[in-house]
Amino acid sequence: MRQIVAAWFKLAAAVLVSLADGFEIKMTRMSTIYLPYSFGSGDTPRYDMSRDVVESLAFDPEAKLIYGVGDDYIHIIDATNASDLQYLSHVGVANTQFKGVEVCQGHVFVTYVNEANVMQGGVLVYGGYNREDGSLPQLRTVTAGIKSEPGHLSATKDCTIVVAGQNRGQFSNGVFRDPPGNVAILRFTRGFDNEPTVTSLDFTQFDSRFVELESSGVRWVYRGSDGSNPFSNDAEPQFVTFNDDFTKAFVCLQENNAVAEIDLTSNNITGIRGLGFKQWGNLDASDKDNGINIAPWPVRGMYQPDQIQFANWKKENYIITANEGNSKGYDAVHFDEDKRGAEFGGRLVFSTIDGKTSDGKTETFYTYGGRSFSVYRASDMYQVYDSGSEFEQKMAEIRPDLFNADIEKDNKFIEEMDKRSDNRGPEPASLAVAKFGLYLVIFVGMEKPGAIAVYSVLDRMEDAKFQLLYTEGLPRENRTLSDLYNDRKLFGVEPEYMKFYPDGLADYPALLVAGAECGTISVIKIDVTGETSGAASITGSSGSVVSPPSSKPGCLLLRVEDDHRADFSRAAAAVWRCTDPRLRVGVTVMFQNGGRVVISGQTVAGRFFRSRVFAAGSGRVEVSGAS
Repeated sequence: MRQIVAAWFKLAAAVLVSLADGFEIKMTRMSTIYLPYSFGSGDTPRYDMSRDVVESLAFDPEAKLIYGVGDDYIHIIDATNASDLQYLSHVGVANTQFKGVEVCQGHVFVTYVNEANVMQGGVLVYGGYNREDGSLPQLRTVTAGIKSEPGHLSATKDCTIVVAGQNRGQFSNGVFRDPPGNVAILRFTRGFDNEPTVTSLDFTQFDSRFVELESSGVRWVYRGSDGSNPFSNDAEPQFVTFNDDFTKAFVCLQENNAVAEIDLTSNNITGIRGLGFKQWGNLDASDKDNGINIAPWPVRGMYQPDQIQFANWKKENYIITANEGNSKGYDAVHFDEDKRGAEFGGRLVFSTIDGKTSDGKTETFYTYGGRSFSVYRASDMYQVYDSGSEFEQKMAEIRPDLFNADIEKDNKFIEEMDKRSDNRGPEPASLAVAKFGLYLVIFVGMEKPGAIAVYSVLDRMEDAKFQLLYTEGLPRENRTLSDLYNDRKLFGVEPEYMKFYPDGLADYPALLVAGAECGTISVIKIDVTGETSGAASITGSSGSVVSPPSSKPGCLLLRVEDDHRADFSRAAAAVWRCTDPRLRVGVTVMFQNGGRVVISGQTVAGRFFRSRVFAAGSGRVEVSGAS
């Protein structure tokens, strides 16, 4: 064996690999358009803050159109030049509030609430905006199987399935009703010219299993004054995301602190999994303590995500969550589940229904939202990562004037600073996920007041790394928010919805952001450098790819690109990663088919050699013999 290895050494070409950890992200706003909240005589646009102008958006890559929806209008934006968005048109429907929008194959799907009958919502299907005559032709209104207040909706890649979550408690015709939580599945298997088949799924099968669900962190909030309101009515399905092959949908039940899994092949809700509770390390719990005071508190947080996002990384499926938090309150029946702390908790808002003993006393205090983002394994919703208190800590370091700031248009940011500390803090609500080279990048939008936190993952989700806090559009000026808005300097407040487009939207990777408070849509250019750092791609060789297990401290092989001959006259190219920051070394590696390679004590795919690593400067991994 030693003779063979010696011969191989003599004939094979050496491959030199330089390793460095230099991944960086830069975000640059390229364009922002302000949307009107209404139109006066002669279709004159009117602009103002706090008008719920845009809550959701979608982009049509073929037509180069952005559709943004708010309460009263569907706004249509020309994105032919993503660096110079132009307003085209708007559509309104009498007695209608628009909630969510999706685009697929040139067709536009919009969820709405019927203001004349709040117990009946629907999905509007449009044929896409016609640039020639300025029309948005409506194909049909789908109401079958759709009830109260449908919200977010998502479409599968082939556009044959659209899924929407719906139903929440409503006061209608003098009567309060909490209808069954419901997920509507619209199947356009015969094309958009025909009525879809609608399947309506509820949660009644879980009513008898709530004790089991509760053990994982699922909440049953409103039970009715006499306890007759079942869990299936209390469930409120909202944001929807799909797995990669579109066979499953995951639906967030925000107030219930849970995620439901739906099998789209059998039209069945296969499970509800609670997200558990956060044992707080540090947070700012008070809005009346004269500033930033991040400290340990003996309380638990309910994650309660708003937006969720499926991601596949290193052959594992994950659900990423933006842990905003939310409580239920129904004025019609005098029900509020939250209560502000007084002597304990620094005015922190707590749940009045969680943490109770059998005699009704509060034993453990639970507060709303995780003030973080989390990553869960999709197969069992096991949490593999949570960003802890890093959002508050980074804001305190980078933009203390924005720390847990509330939004009051007649005040300055500095006057609103710390006013949300008692109630959900920064409120992370929106998410977008991107892949750059060897890295997964996660964007998290915080509603209060509007920053975007950016994290990167090179290998394990557990090792997510903070990259930057984007606060452009939240000026460092001693002026009221209203003045900044009127001068078009304020656009980053309350990023309610985000979506990443690697291409199609622009000739650069871009993040599309809906700013709910200012009624803005912004295109943000994403530049990255060092996307192959932490490993180095070797040119000149190609072939099969071998994926080794997750890395551990030390230098590990990421992949092998075989290009060898039986006589060992050509070496395989290799891609390495050093997780230990001291191991930034040059590597000389030669491979035979089969076997394993051990570098610095870690076993990876390839061939097995005894080797050594120079831990500083530029060195080589040298083969000292075969075994």
